[in-house]
Amino acid sequence: MAFTDKTDHTELKDPVIGHLVGGKIHIARLLAQGSFGNVYHGQHVEKRAPCAVKVIDLMSSRSDEQLDIAVNEVDALRKLSALPNVATLEEVESVNDQIFICSEYCGNTSLQTLVHRFQYRGLPASLHRHVSRSLLRTVAAVHSKGVAHCDIKLDNILLVPDGVRLIDFGSAWVAGRSNLTQLGAVAFRSPETLYEGFVLDNHSARLIDSWGVGLSLLCAATGAFPFDGASVYQLIESIKRVNLDDILLDIEDSPLAEMLRGLLSPAHERWSVERALKSRYVRGGSGVFRRLAGVIGL
Repeated sequence: MAFTDKTDHTELKDPVIGHLVGGKIHIARLLAQGSFGNVYHGQHVEKRAPCAVKVIDLMSSRSDEQLDIAVNEVDALRKLSALPNVATLEEVESVNDQIFICSEYCGNTSLQTLVHRFQYRGLPASLHRHVSRSLLRTVAAVHSKGVAHCDIKLDNILLVPDGVRLIDFGSAWVAGRSNLTQLGAVAFRSPETLYEGFVLDNHSARLIDSWGVGLSLLCAATGAFPFDGASVYQLIESIKRVNLDDILLDIEDSPLAEMLRGLLSPAHERWSVERALKSRYVRGGSGVFRRLAGVIGL
């Protein structure tokens, strides 16, 4: 779910502002607007801790699709509640055809924000390696709980002092339930999902995550998105015709290029995130992130 920052004064007219979710979480202001709902900044009254509150409106013409997204998100977060690198689910409430999903607030420094902060020239090598290691570990842990995210992209990866937090599980594949997953943003979709007849199951969902991780880390390394398209159709065709030699041309770090090639290969050859965790790139380097965290404002 793609969000547009809305930190201006539009919240003054928003009836959601001031709502107390479950008698516990006070909604204070609008953070972002998305195609399937809005995200607000809230405050847990008892814990005195900030929360992110996603509000999904079921009154629109896409209400069935929006309900599926809400159920996916809640089911996924409940399964992942013990994981430290996934935003913790705090409260869920349904009121007047609106669903309120409250989770831990992890700040607003996404990987997209960080790419912008470094002026689209790519992250420093040590920071990129740290993000890669933390993201791969997080996704591997998510998979171990029977969940695949299916919408991994720069905006859904938040940077915090101890690593990353993965957010927005509205497109998740959740094992053990009837999945009506709405796959994520076209720009970060893997090529096989763009063909008619694609079947989503536990294995293919994990491979979608591998691609999402690989593409996000490629963008973070180069500061650029590798596919072109003036329209959605042209973008889809560009992704389908992906040439790994071309999109990895600017990656001078051989171990990084090897890992990205594995994660971005065709589905039948694509690495799992677990295999990527054993790559030369992830196993190399030293931990200097805490020194960098202060520099980038985490």
